[in-house]
Amino acid sequence: MNLLIDFYNILHLQNILELLQYNDIFDNGRRIFMALLSGLRKVAPGAGGACLAIGAYFWMFGGETGKQTAKKWWVGTAVAIAVIFGTDAIISWLQANAKF
Repeated sequence: MNLLIDFYNILHLQNILELLQYNDIFDNGRRIFMALLSGLRKVAPGAGGACLAIGAYFWMFGGETGKQTAKKWWVGTAVAIAVIFGTDAIISWLQANAKF
């Protein structure tokens, strides 16, 4: 149960529920996206490390099919981490440079 509460706090779900009370839907969407991205940025390194460890387990103990499975885990992890941090970099750049 504590794990669920910690996950709830890490992903800023309380902030998301508070943001839904405002009127402007576009502003709400932006704030919710930023809150989720902030939470994912905190969770991604640990989850990525766990996925790399799972891939290593498949590599060592899975035989020939395990090596193929391990490569899928590693590529998926690399893509997910790149998407999360790439999105964060793009959003940060847009916030700093875009003037409307």
